[in-house]
Amino acid sequence: MKKLVWLTHSHLKLGDGYGYAADNIYGRLKKSFTFSYPTELPQDLELPSGIGYSVDCKCSESIIFQNGLPPYFNNSGKYNVGFCYWETDKVPDGWIPHMQRMDEIWTTSDFVYNVFKSCNVNDNIYKFNLGFDNNIFTKTKSVPDGPFTFLSIGSPSTRKNSQIAVDAFVKVKSKYKDIRLIYKSTGPPDARLYHGDMRQALYNVPYIKVIENLLSEDEYASMYRSAHCLIYPTSGEGWGMIPFQALAMGIPTICTNATSCTEYAHLSIPLDFQWSPVKMGGVYTNSGNWAMPSVDDLCDKMIYAIENYEYEKERALSASDFLHENYTWDIVAKDYEDRIWQILKK
Repeated sequence: MKKLVWLTHSHLKLGDGYGYAADNIYGRLKKSFTFSYPTELPQDLELPSGIGYSVDCKCSESIIFQNGLPPYFNNSGKYNVGFCYWETDKVPDGWIPHMQRMDEIWTTSDFVYNVFKSCNVNDNIYKFNLGFDNNIFTKTKSVPDGPFTFLSIGSPSTRKNSQIAVDAFVKVKSKYKDIRLIYKSTGPPDARLYHGDMRQALYNVPYIKVIENLLSEDEYASMYRSAHCLIYPTSGEGWGMIPFQALAMGIPTICTNATSCTEYAHLSIPLDFQWSPVKMGGVYTNSGNWAMPSVDDLCDKMIYAIENYEYEKERALSASDFLHENYTWDIVAKDYEDRIWQILKK
């Protein structure tokens, strides 16, 4: 019988990204399939939740599922599945040879599927959904006490545009004095308050609460509940776990209607955008266009959320019902299982 090996070429990121999605998918698949560890692993490697991690493992009789960036993909088994996401309208050229070495590519969202198709990354591409933990991100009918509170998550990733979120909040606050902002950053915030040519850090600002420490999933859910509305003016998403989880909880959400967020942005208050060839470094070098939302449109949507909160809260609760019926991890895992059985029958 063929061995199955699941590799994750990245660290887990709880709550604030889809980096932990592999842990959830793998956990569900283990209920239906038996996975083996790779025969070769880097020394002194700590395996999170039992997920294999390898840069160059050789398992000649195995089906290898490789979750991560394509430069880490390697022909390790008899059948190789590359599982990755993307956030712009063009795949980096250097990725394509690695993706073509795989027997098939898995991804999430129609947006990424179509980008991969147009870039000819592989002849066999399959699209699946990501999910959420319905025991943690539960439907929340209650409304937070106190002033109307917006929540921004995504700092310090430039492409998540937390500076746009802060700029829009400041403009809206000039009209609605008694509003607050919760600003979640992984480490020191990248956004600033601007006073002419002067820049001010967000610390010790009475109407902005900065949270920069790491949070568990339960703590993330609690943070969502403390806000009236999530603002997420992102420029690119491989899925967008943050707005997805907020909607799953019934939290009104303002989300860029672009990239993979289009899977569920219609359930939110969609944010307009324009495609832009803005330059970003690292893995995002020479990677096409990003979706760029405007501060003015975000301001308009935030004012709309304040003035139409009861209506948007009901819409968000309906969205929560829909997502709980269709997108929990246990539900979406079925499509992954079906494809694995198809591979095994070959």
